[in-house]
Amino acid sequence: FLKEAAARKIDLARPLVSILDRPFRSRMRRLMASEIPDDPRLALITPRMVLSHCTGVPNWARNQPLALQFRPGEKFGYSGEAYVYLQNVLEHVAGQPLQDLARRHVFDPLGMRDSSFVWRTDFDSRAAIGTEEGTPRPKWHPSEGLAAGTLHTTA
Repeated sequence: FLKEAAARKIDLARPLVSILDRPFRSRMRRLMASEIPDDPRLALITPRMVLSHCTGVPNWARNQPLALQFRPGEKFGYSGEAYVYLQNVLEHVAGQPLQDLARRHVFDPLGMRDSSFVWRTDFDSRAAIGTEEGTPRPKWHPSEGLAAGTLHTTA
């Protein structure tokens, strides 16, 4: 994101709604809010606020109507939803999906050949299997990148 800001494609102080008026698309429906409220405080949210976790947007509304928890900029509150909002703005401005932007700006320049926001078949035999209460959990195979949670990488 900061590469796009450095190239002056995105202003860190510009309200996100002025760039993308429908910030929460149906991406990741099981996690994300089902509706965006008619809340004038949304017009206060800037990229800088998202990056510093002070938007007031909750961390995953889980298919509930989205309600800001506090006035943007007032205090800290981690929000995966806000990162997806910023991702949607970035993809809109750049005209590319997150995976392609990450590959161009981060993965390739840093030689991160084993990093991806989308699942690759070569991960099948190499990815660790998580557990929940001692029971192996099935591997999640995201087909589209989600800035707040689908990065697969190696140390």
